[in-house]
Amino acid sequence: MENEASKLGKIERIAGSDRFATSRAVAEKFFTGEHRKAYLTYGFNFPDGLCAGVLCAVDNSPLLLVSNENMEEAAAYVTKSQSSKVHSFRWR
Repeated sequence: MENEASKLGKIERIAGSDRFATSRAVAEKFFTGEHRKAYLTYGFNFPDGLCAGVLCAVDNSPLLLVSNENMEEAAAYVTKSQSSKVHSFRWR
């Protein structure tokens, strides 16, 4: 897939050790500096990220996947970005 995509231009792979670290790496790459909002969603439930992703795209805001194990990393990103609003999504 990377070979085919490279025909369209320069390819840069953004990855973390797991889906949670990858979501933070994407947020840090594309949402640098201060921004108004950040969104958090539970990273083990596909519909949560799918639905929240659409809103984040429209709102031009980062989406961080979270679990009980990585809340400190997500909080550090939110603090560093000085987001004035943090929204959380969780399907019940």
